[in-house]
Parts: sequence; structure tokens; C-alpha cells
Amino acid sequence: MSDNPPKAGKNAGDVPKELKLQRETLTSFFRKGAEFTEDLLRARVGELETSNALLRTQLASNQAIAELLVKIEGLERERESLVSEVKSIEENHSIHTSRAAEMEQELSNLANLYIASFQLNSSLNLRVVLQHLRELLVQLMGAKSHAYYLHRSPSNELVAVSTDGIQLGTELSALKLDTPRDGTAALIERTYLTGVPYIAADHGTSGGDTTPAACIPLRIEDRVVGVLVIFSLLAQKTAFSEVDFEFFKMIGAHAATALYGALMYLAADQKLPTIDPLIELGL
Repeated sequence: MSDNPPKAGKNAGDVPKELKLQRETLTSFFRKGAEFTEDLLRARVGELETSNALLRTQLASNQAIAELLVKIEGLERERESLVSEVKSIEENHSIHTSRAAEMEQELSNLANLYIASFQLNSSLNLRVVLQHLRELLVQLMGAKSHAYYLHRSPSNELVAVSTDGIQLGTELSALKLDTPRDGTAALIERTYLTGVPYIAADHGTSGGDTTPAACIPLRIEDRVVGVLVIFSLLAQKTAFSEVDFEFFKMIGAHAATALYGALMYLAADQKLPTIDPLIELGL
């Protein structure tokens, strides 16, 4: 038995063309698949890197916002502190301004009292003294009508020696002491006898013939010698103030001295006394 010999030109190591073509096709397919996968991976890595960059940017932004919020809170607290400080300064300024105004008013009042005292003691002329008294009562006190009563010893009565803005009836022109009476006459007599001022209850009443606004005792040293009666006040004078009470004290202490000094000067025929008594006293 004989074997068939192999065909010429072929051997066992040769790869069929179809198989080789399939192998190359498959290799190309896997290569392209690998390249595609690699492209996908690179794209994904790029996306992840971009996302990571965005996250880092957002994180940095969030941190910046947090820091900004902290800074804003600090600035807000600082603003509130400054506002509080400004309010405190404004309040202090208002207090100081108010106090300065009060001090200015007090100085003005003291100046007025000084001027009033100076005017009362600047002349021995009876008419000038009475004119000064009238002007002071109107300008500083707001008196619309008033009368000065002085005590006359022989008859033991209070006599109205000067009036302004009012016509006194017979019953008020001269008041006999220790005589039962009521109304304004009783108030005048009581003020003279006790030396205690009378001020209307509402401290600003317009007064009148029945009830005056004020009765002020007139003194020479500790002796009451007369009474200033303020019957009514000007319409714009609605109440007595602290400076009014200081004026009452001043007028009570200086008016009688000025009036009696002028009366003595008039009685001496407007001649000044000699200085011999001063020399004899050796003061």
C-alpha cells in the first residue's frame, strides 16, 4: 500500500490565507478597541480632572465665602460698636449742650440780678429810684400792676407810697394795722407782720384786687418796714421761675434801703451828710 505524497509548494508551517486575513482583522479590531478604550479612559480622566478642578475651585470659593462671612460679621459688630459710640457721644453732647444752656441762663439771671441791684443803689433821687423799681418789676418779673407799701409809725399803718398799673381804692391805699380785715388787705398785713412772703398757689396767677399774685416783705437788715404787692402779671407771664424767687429776695433786701435812702436824701434837701460821724467812729 502506498501513501499519497504531499503536494509540491506546500508545507505544514504555512498559514492559510483566509486564516491569516481573519487573524489580521481580529488583531486590527482588538487594536482599535484598545485605542478606543484608551481614548475613553483619557476622556474620562480629563473629565475627572476638570471635575476635580471645579471641586477645588468651589471649595476655595466656599472657603472664601466663609471667610468673607466671618469678616462681614466682624465688620457688623464693629459698625454696631461705632453706632453705639456715636449715640453715646451724641447723648453726652446733648447733655453738655443742655448744661451749657442752663449755665448761660444762670449767668444771664445773675447778670440781671446784679444790674437790678446796681440800679437800685445807683441813685438817691426818689423819682429815679421809683422809676428803677417799676422797670425792674416789669422787665424782670413781668408785673403788670403793683404797689409799694411802707410802714408809717405815728399812725401804725401801711401806706401805698408808689403804685403802677392800678388805682387803689380807699380801703387799700392805707391799711391800719391790728384791724380785722380779709382779702388782699389781710394778705398784705399778714406778710408785714410775719415777714413771710405770700405767693399765689398756682405760681403764675394773673392776680387781681381780691387775691394778688405775690406779697413780698421789704426789709432793712432784719426789720420788716414794708410790703411789695404784685397785683397782676403780664399775659405772657404764666408762672414764677426759680430766678423770680431770687429776684424776690433781692428786691426785698434792697428796695426798702433804696427808698429810705432816697427819702432821707430828699428830707435833707438833697444834701449829702458830712463825713464827721465816720471820722468820729474811727473806722
